[in-house]
Amino acid sequence: MAEIGGLGFEAFKGSFFDAAAVLKAVSKAERKAFSKFGAFVRQRWRTSLRYKKDPSPPGGPPTVHRKVPRQKVNKKTGHTSTQMVSPEREFIFFAYDAEAHSVVIGPAKLNMKPPRGLQGQTVLEVIEYGGAETILERLVPNVPKLFPETAGKWVIAHDYPGTGTGPLSVARQPKRERSVRHAARPAGQLAFDAELPKMLDQLKDSVGA
Repeated sequence: MAEIGGLGFEAFKGSFFDAAAVLKAVSKAERKAFSKFGAFVRQRWRTSLRYKKDPSPPGGPPTVHRKVPRQKVNKKTGHTSTQMVSPEREFIFFAYDAEAHSVVIGPAKLNMKPPRGLQGQTVLEVIEYGGAETILERLVPNVPKLFPETAGKWVIAHDYPGTGTGPLSVARQPKRERSVRHAARPAGQLAFDAELPKMLDQLKDSVGA
């Protein structure tokens, strides 16, 4: 059995395929099939996520953005540098689930506060499966000299042009909430579906399943 999901990093780490508990729990043939499947899905998933500014078309993998710092060590020199990366792309792992006797593949859950208005879903769930979000908007005053591009328009609250604390500040403007539907942009499921037939064939050949 195999599944798409997400665990905390420490939970993933304790169940990597070279962990002692994992080596005792599954046969050599099963471990080889699950490990290869997890690695292939992870690689296909990661490479499908491209660093681009513009959003991708619905129905295919999303584009990603560099949002969090990550330390990278040069194997030749030992020098450590910091790179900005996408957590959706760089923190995908696979691990053995002893309880379900399966491999779990997905992005690690990071200590990041979920955005307001996602109605119980995480950001990654909305990206993968689609979902609704409630956004807060503010009405920009109809003053073209000050707001040449947004005067008289409703904008997302965090995009409201900065005007300090005076009468034109964001806190003084009318507000409203609006529900926005996000189309699914699957990446994990597409990678999973593409690699699953190969794993089933390997299991059939190796353990007679």
